[in-house]
Amino acid sequence: MESSHQGDVGRHRDVRGPVHEIILGFVDQVCQQSQECRVQISAKSDYAVRAMCVLASADEGVSVKADDIAAAQAIPRTFLDGILLELRRAGIVVSRRGPDGGHRLARPAYAITVADVIRVMDGPLALVHGNRPESLAYDAPAERLQDVWVAVRASLRLVLERTTIEQVVSGKLPRQVTTLSGDNRSWTSVWPPAPLQVPIKISGA
Repeated sequence: MESSHQGDVGRHRDVRGPVHEIILGFVDQVCQQSQECRVQISAKSDYAVRAMCVLASADEGVSVKADDIAAAQAIPRTFLDGILLELRRAGIVVSRRGPDGGHRLARPAYAITVADVIRVMDGPLALVHGNRPESLAYDAPAERLQDVWVAVRASLRLVLERTTIEQVVSGKLPRQVTTLSGDNRSWTSVWPPAPLQVPIKISGA
């Protein structure tokens, strides 16, 4: 699927395709400033997952310099430094200074999920008006809307919590991802919606 997105990423493997395959049609957080349950993938989370893929593709025990990570995935260096700092504080990445320093995964790539990274960057996977879905309550006739928001969060978990960084790098994505990304409708935007075509009834016809 990534043939149209391939790019030169230097000596690192191009991992942008699998990352986009996972998050296409899914979201990492709800915009808390919105007046609705509006969801989008933040640049921060996208960059962070891609940086983790670069680290996972390195040889075992080898540290990767920030400049190499930035070049491999076209991530702004200043943005990347902040991302790596947060990942290190969360215990997902280990960093070392010095000429031989760099960054590496704190645990095996198979033990780190996409959801782990997203939560470090942006917090809960799905919020509504800044609240967790289970804390909401609506009056009739919208009382069952809470169930919809809970289901949205569950669908995100179904993909993001079951997809590891190792699977992204290897391209061996779980069925939850391949089934959805294999559907042509997943690749078609439905925004803005097409104008509704209402048949015109001609009198006497």
